[in-house]
Amino acid sequence: EFGIGFTDWPDSEVIAIPGTQVVLSCSTNVTADKVGWLYNHHRLYPQHHQQQKQLKEQREIHSHHQQDFTIKDTTHGSQLTVHLRSINYKHQLGLYQCVAHLGSTAVTSLPGLLSAATLAPFTTRAGKSQLTVLQGGPARIPCRPPFSVPKGNYCLPENGQPLESNNSTNYRISLQGDLLIKEVNTTDQ
Repeated sequence: EFGIGFTDWPDSEVIAIPGTQVVLSCSTNVTADKVGWLYNHHRLYPQHHQQQKQLKEQREIHSHHQQDFTIKDTTHGSQLTVHLRSINYKHQLGLYQCVAHLGSTAVTSLPGLLSAATLAPFTTRAGKSQLTVLQGGPARIPCRPPFSVPKGNYCLPENGQPLESNNSTNYRISLQGDLLIKEVNTTDQ
C-alpha cells in the first residue's frame, strides 16, 4: 500500500551458541530514509548503549564486558550483529525486528526470535531400577530426555552401538523418550 516493504528480514527463529555472534540482516525494496532495529519492541540505540556500557565499566574496574551488539548500515537496509555472551546472556535473547522509515511512514519487519542453544543434563536416579516382565510380553523402560533447544535427537545404546528403533524391529522409542519392547526375550536383559 505504501510501496515500501522488506526483501530480507530476520528468520522467525534463530538458535545460537552462547559466546558466538549472530548476524541479522534486513533490507527493503526501496531506499529508506533510516533503518533501525527493535529488541522486544524497544528501539536499539547503539550510542546510548555504548554510554551505558562505559559507565558500567567505570564502576567495575576489572570488568571486560564486550559490546552486546553492533549495527551497520547496508545498501538497502541494515545489519545487526548480536555478540552473544558466553555467560549472562539471557538479557540478549528475545525478539528482534527491523524498522524502515520513509518520510512519515515506518514499517516493521516480521520478528525473529533469538534463543540460546541449551542442553540440560540427563536426570539421574539414585540406584538402578529393575523391571520384571514375562518373556514374550511387552515392556516399557522409562527414559526422559533432557530439556534442549533445539529439541534434541537421541538414541539408546545397546552393546556400545545405537539401538535400532523403527516399526520393523522389536524396539521403539516413544514420543516421551521411553524404550518400548514389543516382545521381551532373554537377550533384552
